[in-house]
Amino acid sequence: MKASIPLAAQEILSVFDHAGVEAWLVGGSVRDSLLGKKPDDLDLATAASPQQIQALFAHTIPTGARYGTITVLWKDTHAEITTFRKEQGTDDARHPQAVVFGGTIEEDLSRRDFTLNAMAWHPQRGILDPFGGQQDLQAGLLRAVGEPALRFQEDALRILRVYRFSSQLGFTIEPNTYAAARQSMALTAFLSGERIQAEWRKLLCGQHPALAFTPDLLQFWRELGFAFHLLAEKTARFDELPPTPTVRWGAFFYLMGLPLEEVGKRLHFSNQTKREIADLFRLLREPFLADKKALKKWLAVLPVHSLEQSLQIRTILLQENTAIARENLTAVLAYQEPYLVRHLALKGKELMALGFVGPACGEAQQLLLAHVLSFPEENTKERLKAFLRALPLS
Repeated sequence: MKASIPLAAQEILSVFDHAGVEAWLVGGSVRDSLLGKKPDDLDLATAASPQQIQALFAHTIPTGARYGTITVLWKDTHAEITTFRKEQGTDDARHPQAVVFGGTIEEDLSRRDFTLNAMAWHPQRGILDPFGGQQDLQAGLLRAVGEPALRFQEDALRILRVYRFSSQLGFTIEPNTYAAARQSMALTAFLSGERIQAEWRKLLCGQHPALAFTPDLLQFWRELGFAFHLLAEKTARFDELPPTPTVRWGAFFYLMGLPLEEVGKRLHFSNQTKREIADLFRLLREPFLADKKALKKWLAVLPVHSLEQSLQIRTILLQENTAIARENLTAVLAYQEPYLVRHLALKGKELMALGFVGPACGEAQQLLLAHVLSFPEENTKERLKAFLRALPLS
């Protein structure tokens, strides 16, 4: 396989070469380059100590200096550069008890999670692949480096990562790796909410997100202590939903019946994320858009994109006929039909000039809004005044 290496990585490696220090591009950067994709991040491993890395580059951030990782700011690129290291033990199924700097690139690669992430590249030496990563990459196989159970005990996040990579890449999980992941699922309960959220977001937005509904990953939610009631018959077309986080998360929570507030707290969702998912929840629970007046009442309290996303889910996942709802939404927006008080042609000051003062002004606005929701063509100053004059005196 031929790697398409980003120029920034080559330039950074040349700095190490000129300093006479061994360094390699490693991990996902090599994997993505071999797949013909532009790497999201640049990861390098080097014999240089963290202090040497900082001395070689003008702009650095000690993001993980304790573990040997320095972020180098190179032009418009951020590169994480880590000193060759060995790890010893773990207290929390995530972080090593001790990190020992030194060793070789081969030893460094041996501590990585999967064979397709345990490759290194150097401009003169080419690809270093001691665990058959290229072969597994060509075969579409996710295989742990060495003993799978040990890899998952070292870092429980790898359990979620193997499913996430399977969803993103469409790869099959090698049988021994798959068995070990299932048997080790209880370890995921110790993971931080941010890490869980990030892996699940990537899994749900991958090519094959229906993996989320397999017995293995359903067990994950039990390990976290959450009850759910899966609408299994509705999951068949989940892969066809737009791969945006809000749509996939919203549909997932709807199908799973998970408690949003509790899960959102455990996974450290932002308030905005919780609000957007909650909006979709509300919309999916009611047949609201077939009636134009009801649609406009929803538009008054929820953003347009939430209604559009709920229609996508209803059409694709729930296989409902949403043609009328789509036509109504398009018409309301295209013709700027009123659905908020501020859309009324007759403004507050004009109502006060007509004698509607204090609470009476607000009451008049609500009466006018209710009227134009059903008769949008009535939203002119003269027609609204005529409507008010025709009201019985109270």
